Amino acid sequence: MPRGAGDVRPTPDKVKGAVFSSLGELVVGARVLDLYAGSGALGIEALSRGAATATFVDQSRSCIAAIEKNLASARLETAATVLQCDIHRALRRLGGESRFTLVLADPPYAKMPGRSSLAQELLDNADLTAVMEPDGWLILEHYKNDALKPPPAWRFSRQQRHGDTLVSFFARAEG
Repeated sequence: MPRGAGDVRPTPDKVKGAVFSSLGELVVGARVLDLYAGSGALGIEALSRGAATATFVDQSRSCIAAIEKNLASARLETAATVLQCDIHRALRRLGGESRFTLVLADPPYAKMPGRSSLAQELLDNADLTAVMEPDGWLILEHYKNDALKPPPAWRFSRQQRHGDTLVSFFARAEG
């Protein structure tokens, strides 16, 4: 799959394969939201594994160009929506109109001690819960040293480690 310019950070194939193997049939028919989408690799993989739709969100113009190019290359444009904007603005906008069964997120890592991670900020964002189906899942890639504390809206399920990357699986909590 073609890749875009410098700030596009595609998820390594090994990590992507492990994530989707563990998701199995949850992907089939899912409405997917790919946040911090980068090259679009996660959302495109979901579409290729039977997801019904995918919405890609990234604020970088070069990432959006890469996503559009990759969708065209895979002939998946009709099942996709691409939004160029801040993640938090996108979640507010989507809250009134969309319900997703699967959210895939790969925010940039904050490796400096004491700095809030974007992964934790995303977990804490009430607008994320608002766009989710009641039985929805959040798959969150983050730095290995992030000690994420899920709010009551999310129930931690499991984690996979791949080098410096952790992939945490959260189910939307009832209520």
